[in-house]
Amino acid sequence: MPQLYQEVEAAVSQAKSILYIGWQYATDDCYQPIKNLLKNNATVTLIEPSPDHCNKFVIHNKWNYPVEVVCSSPLEFLRKTDKKFDVCLWYDGPQSVPYEEFIEFLKHAFQKINTLIVSTPNGEICQQESNASQSWEIFRSNWLDSTWESLGFKVEKTMAESSLLALRSLTFPEENKVAKLFIYPNYRTHSYDKLNHLWNLAPLCIEGIHKHFKIVTNPDDADLFFMGMISCGTVNDFKPSDFPYLEKYPTKHIFELEGDWASNVAPPWLSQLAKSGNSSKPEHLIGPQMIRPAVSKLLSYLGKENPEYELEFPTEKTWSFRGFPDPFGVRAKVVQLAQQLNLPGEFSLTQQFGASLPLTSDSVTEYYQLLHKHLIGLCPRGAGVDSIRFYELCFFGRVPVAVSDAKWLGEDSYDMSFAFRLSPSLSRDEMAKELIKINNLPYEELIKKGKLARKYFEDVVVPYLKDPTGQFVQFLKQQGRL
Repeated sequence: MPQLYQEVEAAVSQAKSILYIGWQYATDDCYQPIKNLLKNNATVTLIEPSPDHCNKFVIHNKWNYPVEVVCSSPLEFLRKTDKKFDVCLWYDGPQSVPYEEFIEFLKHAFQKINTLIVSTPNGEICQQESNASQSWEIFRSNWLDSTWESLGFKVEKTMAESSLLALRSLTFPEENKVAKLFIYPNYRTHSYDKLNHLWNLAPLCIEGIHKHFKIVTNPDDADLFFMGMISCGTVNDFKPSDFPYLEKYPTKHIFELEGDWASNVAPPWLSQLAKSGNSSKPEHLIGPQMIRPAVSKLLSYLGKENPEYELEFPTEKTWSFRGFPDPFGVRAKVVQLAQQLNLPGEFSLTQQFGASLPLTSDSVTEYYQLLHKHLIGLCPRGAGVDSIRFYELCFFGRVPVAVSDAKWLGEDSYDMSFAFRLSPSLSRDEMAKELIKINNLPYEELIKKGKLARKYFEDVVVPYLKDPTGQFVQFLKQQGRL
């Protein structure tokens, strides 16, 4: 028997309260799973979104199994219930809801379920067209083993690899929880959690919250108040009165500042609060802010997996840049200057934003080969003030030349002398002089900077990407907020 089956059986056999999602009446055999769950005197709650199936369970339950039947979607049930469950079994069902809805379900599950066990068709080989007569059979999301793994599940392929079985614990040791957190009821889940390759890659994502904080419902018990994610696209949806405890506890409020903020800024009432975010506009720094990186699929892989990489350096001083044009023309200006100055290397603008492309795509392969090939990398700002490329270059031990006013992860406490920072507001002549000055540095000095860039990646970037919320907790302690 596969190891995961054994873990599933152990979890179910020890459970005293079970949430069972999805039941379809066909024959008496459909009651067998319920019968098995009741063997160990567990209480069972059955959630079934189809009213017809709910009615059939009650009508045909001739054995009078003591099961509470609730006609509801899984998400709506978890939102409303005060019950907690040792195990939730959701077999052959998550594919019938959109991915974003499953993430919202997971957000509530962390507070109400100890172990979540799911199964889905293997999205690599199973496709199903919409069937209007059976809405619960429509595939609204596609699940791969890598999708479940990115969410922290153990996963195995079953039934000749046509299905996936996945399990994860949703509990964390209480002794690791550093503070009591009050979460505003309608807080917005971080956009990173809604993309499986970015799950838990920013502070105050779903998993980080439950790993590091004890959730409380009485505001007077709270050490901190979480306002959710507020982005450049949603900031106008909020006002101070949306947070009724803000006036009483202003220094205890925290939030995640997301987005590039290319054409707007957060209002002062918001910016003065403690937060994390990748936008380091001066207007946002009037209050404490932990600067974090925006994350590409490549940076996620390099930081979380931290693959083995033998640090090697090109034998010549050459430069690289390849990227999508920004709305301010900074990247076009930098590329034109590099070409006019005849800096040795490769410089190009693309028509494709590459941060979310699969690692196996030709574009990403060519991109990281470009970073590896050249000793110096240009990092002009994008729509936001920062550049993901800055951190990606550091993995390869390349020297980043930031054309940006952005602050970088950890720079308040780490020696960043390995990097160069040029203001994008420099005139063309001023910027040309700076680029020539860097190009004329001795090769050996640039190699030293490359080694320090790689060390920065290992010392600062990797720990952050492994546990973003843990890093934010340390920041709050340094700021005297915890």
